[in-house]
Amino acid sequence: MKSSIKYIINDKFEFDYTNKKITYILNGDKRKVLTPAANILLFLIKNKVDGDNEVISQDELFSAGWGEKKKFVTINTFYQNILLLRKAFSELEHNFEIIKNIPKRGYRLVDDIHILNSSINNVNSSRFRNKHKIDRKYDGKIEKIHIPKVEKVENHKNISINTPPKYPSGYIKKKNVWLSFSNREVKRTIIMLVLIVLMTTIFFSYIDFQKKSSSLSNYTHCGEINSKIILCNKQMDLNANLSKFLSDEIISKSFDDYQYMYVIRRNFTNKLSIIYCIRELDSFSLKDNECVSYYIMDWVG
Repeated sequence: MKSSIKYIINDKFEFDYTNKKITYILNGDKRKVLTPAANILLFLIKNKVDGDNEVISQDELFSAGWGEKKKFVTINTFYQNILLLRKAFSELEHNFEIIKNIPKRGYRLVDDIHILNSSINNVNSSRFRNKHKIDRKYDGKIEKIHIPKVEKVENHKNISINTPPKYPSGYIKKKNVWLSFSNREVKRTIIMLVLIVLMTTIFFSYIDFQKKSSSLSNYTHCGEINSKIILCNKQMDLNANLSKFLSDEIISKSFDDYQYMYVIRRNFTNKLSIIYCIRELDSFSLKDNECVSYYIMDWVG
């Protein structure tokens, strides 16, 4: 059996470090977290379970989350991973707090939570799940129902059935009457249609203008990696080194539903910015979007 690392938090949450998931045991809802966020949460849990829940410095959490790659990680990316952890728990249970920030010192788990390690054989995890299920077992008895035997029905021939007339007596069939409009109503309808067409044209022209004038128009499609769409600015192209870095360091360690990646290289510098989003970035959009940003200080590719 493949080993797994799991913890039960407050008899309500199951943190599955192996699969990077947090499950709300009461209803089965799940939230997936990024690998660095899962590393940070595991480090804080062990600090509480095996230690005295001491305050962990920000530098220690950088090392726990990213290891030797922490030199490539910005403080903004660190805060985003802490925010993702808090958001995952608060979405599963409203106002639930898991991580406490100690100003100018660091972070630790909230004091009044208790944690159970269920990594060995998951027996305790199953017990908590089964506590909230309904036992629907039956006693195994089957009631026999007596069905009386039906005697053979005799065939009757030459039975005539009088069909009622299609229309009752005195009924006069009405002729189809076409709808008629006055000249005034026709003019009003035409004016309304013209206004609708005009407003629709103005609306879509405005959207097209916003798209063309947006800074996002400087990006061009430069390739795909594992079905993820990569867009680059004019100073960048998708070569073999960049493709391997994006695949190994970002795509493989991120959410599956993130689809669009924007790669920006500043003029005459080795600084590389990466924005990874669920949906395509657009200056005018009615749908919510979620993005994660990365910043590489010294890129040589």
